[in-house]
Amino acid sequence: MAGGLREVLSDGSYLAGLHVPGSEGLAPYRAAARELGGTTITTIHGFMRAGLKLNAPLLGFDPNFTMLAEWEAAALFEEELASVRLLATDPDHDLHHALVIAGEDVVPLAMELFGKRSLAEDLAFPTEPLSTALGLLFQEARNRLLRRLGGGAMGPGEVERAALRLFRTPTTRRRLAKRFPVVLVDEYQDVNPLQGRFFELLAEAGVRLEVVGDPKQSIYGFRSADVGVFRRALDAAEGTDALLEPLKESRRHSRALVAFLNGLTTSLAADGLGFQPREAPLVSAAGDQAKVAGSVRLLVAHGDVNHGAMRQFEADMLATALEAAHEEQGVAYDGMAVVARTNWLLGLVERALQARSIPSLMLRGSGLFDRQEVRDVRHALQVDEAERRVRAPEERREARAGGLYADLQGVPDVANLLAVE
Repeated sequence: MAGGLREVLSDGSYLAGLHVPGSEGLAPYRAAARELGGTTITTIHGFMRAGLKLNAPLLGFDPNFTMLAEWEAAALFEEELASVRLLATDPDHDLHHALVIAGEDVVPLAMELFGKRSLAEDLAFPTEPLSTALGLLFQEARNRLLRRLGGGAMGPGEVERAALRLFRTPTTRRRLAKRFPVVLVDEYQDVNPLQGRFFELLAEAGVRLEVVGDPKQSIYGFRSADVGVFRRALDAAEGTDALLEPLKESRRHSRALVAFLNGLTTSLAADGLGFQPREAPLVSAAGDQAKVAGSVRLLVAHGDVNHGAMRQFEADMLATALEAAHEEQGVAYDGMAVVARTNWLLGLVERALQARSIPSLMLRGSGLFDRQEVRDVRHALQVDEAERRVRAPEERREARAGGLYADLQGVPDVANLLAVE
């Protein structure tokens, strides 16, 4: 942000003309530069904590409360659940009957429910016996956890619930809106329902809320992220001046990779696999990357063999492809890089390369895998695979991406499927 402001103030535009100041000239940018020092840049939970600390005395919290990691909160909840189960073994205990009905199932069910508590503010349990019993035991364990923590510590889900209390009184609502009059939320496709409700209430309180997101990169469902929250914001802004034009230029991809992504996302969107057509606009290469032709080859392995054999086959297939690129296309080995999700996978590839006398240097770490161009392809493929599992786990579909046909059935199991020049 600071770099962008400096560039506009010094050069009169951002990214060589991508953004040019409007009729007001540079005055708004100078004002923004002056205010930058007071900007709060943090995570969603960090922002919620800031709002809670601002109003802590009014809500009965310790202003210096700490936020527990999710694993810590889960471990403490499990302890309280164990205490409830122990106490409920007494036939005279109020929850004894519930414990008898739930049995040993209460532990995995309650832990799973605790991990998904960000999906809804209020929990409702059906009236059938097991659900009712689970609800009673879960609520008791959770209430014990809240009493144990008091107002001095909270897990992520507890921070989210506490943050929603900021909008229940005019005083706390006004204080929050006055302290944070403008809020920009990035990666909005990855917020969970409680976080989404928090930001919706923030906008209703008069805060100027701007959200940025891309459903094609919604990959945190395992953390209770719900892309529907982003879509609600998109629907609300549709047809108004609040909806800005999507970014359609990429300054980090070669022309070949852009063409591949366009074909892939257009095809998946047309079939409703993970995202909608309006969420997959065609993108063009821009800047220096527009001068780079590049190339993409997609290798996909699938079959009925065991997991280890499939991994070995993938490594051999990739090594063969790299060897062919060197011998047939003249690509230097020192211009190649293999990216894998784990060091174990890299070890398989290294041995496959050595078997062909291909020189290799093992660099352990996550830097290469975090390169944005690699992440973009991976995210698009993962979104598609997640959607397939929801719709029909046994289904095998042929996907077409810009003239490239590939069976995507085994996508999550092929992290090393790209050879990108």
